[in-house]
Amino acid sequence: MRPRRDIWLSFILLLIIIICLTNISFLFHWRVAGFYNFSWSEDKEQKIGLFKLASPYIPKNIKETKTVEDQLPLDDDGLRNANSTTVAGTSIIKVTSSRSNDDDDSYVYNVQEYEEQLFESMKPSPNESTGSYWHGFYGGFCNQYFMFLGVTLLVLDLNYTQMYAGSIRWNDLYGTETKVRHEALFDVVHWNSFYPTLPKIVHHDSNVFTDVYLHYDERGSPIENHATNEKILSKQGEAPRMIWYNGGVSYLNATKPYAIGGAPKTIRIANNRYKQFFKRLQGDKTSSSELTLYSLVVKEAFRPHPELQLIINNYLSKTIQQQQSQNHDKKQEYIVLHARIEPDMQKHPMCQDKKVTNFTEIIELLHSTFQSPPASKLIILLNRGLLEEEVEKHHRGEESNILAVHNLQVLNHVMKHGLWDGQTQVIEAGSRLAKESNHAIYSKYTVISGGIINFFLSLRSKIFIGTEVSSYSTSIVNSRYYRNQKKNYFYIPGKLILKESHHRFQC
Repeated sequence: MRPRRDIWLSFILLLIIIICLTNISFLFHWRVAGFYNFSWSEDKEQKIGLFKLASPYIPKNIKETKTVEDQLPLDDDGLRNANSTTVAGTSIIKVTSSRSNDDDDSYVYNVQEYEEQLFESMKPSPNESTGSYWHGFYGGFCNQYFMFLGVTLLVLDLNYTQMYAGSIRWNDLYGTETKVRHEALFDVVHWNSFYPTLPKIVHHDSNVFTDVYLHYDERGSPIENHATNEKILSKQGEAPRMIWYNGGVSYLNATKPYAIGGAPKTIRIANNRYKQFFKRLQGDKTSSSELTLYSLVVKEAFRPHPELQLIINNYLSKTIQQQQSQNHDKKQEYIVLHARIEPDMQKHPMCQDKKVTNFTEIIELLHSTFQSPPASKLIILLNRGLLEEEVEKHHRGEESNILAVHNLQVLNHVMKHGLWDGQTQVIEAGSRLAKESNHAIYSKYTVISGGIINFFLSLRSKIFIGTEVSSYSTSIVNSRYYRNQKKNYFYIPGKLILKESHHRFQC
């Protein structure tokens, strides 16, 4: 019996040793990762995408993986240089200058340098007051842009000097319906260079912002510190949720950061603040600080992330400048038409007397207003996908929007044959351009990325034509006005109206 007992004792001792070693390993990983819940399946070598948001999101010790599809190559100086490079069949232009206007195609973008600048520029100061928007952004790009401006004005009102980036989350409406990080879409380094005139956008730091935490998973496990967290890599551009630690209404007493909104009936606080400002603007009753902030934002401070700007510049180089250089015309002249003819606009109940939703009527207005083509290219802004959905319903014999079917037919015709007897080529950009870029972030969140692309393309156009029924068109007209671009038109039934001043959206 003794040998058998010794065998059992040896087996039990071995089992105890295995359990102890396993627990030690688990505790070590848990400690290093810094999570309350550690996922064993996390892959430390994950594709980061076209650019690394090294800080506050990408840890320095994570190995970057690059592929032909998602990585623009660097030259010897670390610059995004595609003078002789193609990505997915698209040549990329080289850009110069760190603080150039987006109208200037020469724009230098050093990837590593930008990552370092992003990390430094977004570091929060514990001695400064920080505002955090309690509500999320909603609607299309320009409705969210209005909210962003409203939040910025509220920060000014409350004398805060920093804006918490974790609360600025852009919605990919009609796309993934996912919230996307602000610093993945826009040039925060450039924005923060205007501090203290503009509030500084800062990332999460658990040592500074003790009243909130960020998380991805449903259980709400905190992300302790973005600078040392690798789990965020798997989310690419997705924005984490911001959670107030104590829940309930205790956020009203929070100071690190301060909560903006959150109380009952404040869901539209940012939108209403922007509308209040614009009402004052039309009556010349704005304060000097408000006007300084607004004009600085729309003229210079608010611009796309350098990677997104590269896509815009490349598109212009390929589709506009190339043909015009053959005609010895160095200016990138084109016109933009925002044709708001999708089914949702037909159903929209406001400002019915100002709507034109038949694409044929809009084209007739263009031809009657401009006897000769104003430019050789016309970039058209619309959501083709919404029109195509109605055509698919029509083909299946389901109830469909007949006007949408007609509008898609007209769109395809002008894309093929052009306008003004073929003298002006009609082209698309936006979501299609974002998708075809093969960018790890922008090709995924194509609706919000496409809206940004179209917006900044419109700011550079020779002529912009839109509708006052759309907040998107109105926002473009107002931004162009402050950039001294005053060849702007609204189409209404029967005519185009020249709009040389800013316009208050009321529809």
